[in-house]
Amino acid sequence: MENKVLSNLFGILGTIIWSIQLIPQIHLNFKMKSTKGVSTLCFSSWYACGVVLATYLVFMNSAPALIIQISSFSIFCLVIIFQYLFYEKYYPIKKLLFVIGLVTGLSFIISIGIYMFMKSFKSNEFALEIACTVISSSLMAIGFLPQILVIYQSKSTVGLSKIFVFMDFCGGVFSILSLSFHNPFDWMAFSTYVIVPIFQSILMAMIYYYDPKRFAGKSSFQQINDIEQQAPNDQELLDGHAILSNDHESSHESDSSALLVKETQVINSSTLLTSPTPNVQHTGTPLPTQATTLEFDNILPESVLRSTDALAKQTEILNQSTSILLSIPQPNSNLGVHGYPVS
Repeated sequence: MENKVLSNLFGILGTIIWSIQLIPQIHLNFKMKSTKGVSTLCFSSWYACGVVLATYLVFMNSAPALIIQISSFSIFCLVIIFQYLFYEKYYPIKKLLFVIGLVTGLSFIISIGIYMFMKSFKSNEFALEIACTVISSSLMAIGFLPQILVIYQSKSTVGLSKIFVFMDFCGGVFSILSLSFHNPFDWMAFSTYVIVPIFQSILMAMIYYYDPKRFAGKSSFQQINDIEQQAPNDQELLDGHAILSNDHESSHESDSSALLVKETQVINSSTLLTSPTPNVQHTGTPLPTQATTLEFDNILPESVLRSTDALAKQTEILNQSTSILLSIPQPNSNLGVHGYPVS
């Protein structure tokens, strides 16, 4: 049944959705600062598919909307690949810009080569259409396989935007509905469009199987929004980094303070022995320096206050010992300090 109004309406909806479908995935990667859970082989295959299909649409003078749609799709695939290089491979900005320029230049050269090849077979447009359909459909289908393998191996769909999966599925359905209201039916376009809903249905089944708790008792739109909200925003990441930095600095300051106190608490015995003692008079009997050295050696109080108290006590003991020594009667008052007679 032909209906141009519905055919154009569904065609426009499908084109718009397929033009912006990858934006949620790019946004999720940006929020998570990671591309974990996303297969770069998938988007690399889709990018190659976009290069071939866009060149074919330009060669056939197709509608500008279709050219813009497939071109934007290819650019967004390339952005996700660059996010992988930046977040997972830690490419610096200069190196990343060099890779972007290199890939863009190579893509332009490859597109020109494909265009010139098509131009040489312009007389056989049907063969070109079949070849382009087979190549683009194969690259599109092959791209889904690595993503399915990533989910199966990790037993999780974390990192994959569910909004993107839902939008891609809807874009394929609307595009097929557009063909169904057009006469004659375009089987070539259908063979390309039908791949997307089939594989996206598999991905949605895997999402439901591996993450059943996320979907309990919620509508589809609430489920999708909750999944996207689980990724930390930039401020939370910065706050977490600041907390870790403060904890590290506090720990470093505590260690430095403890080391300073410990160094301050150490009282060397040589300092005590070399300190001047008031009112000490040498007599014939020498002071017990060896015992005093052992007694005062390696004093390590737990705090500065305790070390001060210990120093005061030891000084008191030293003064008492001095007083006792001074009170001992001398055997001969004519002997001097060293026991020699006074002249």
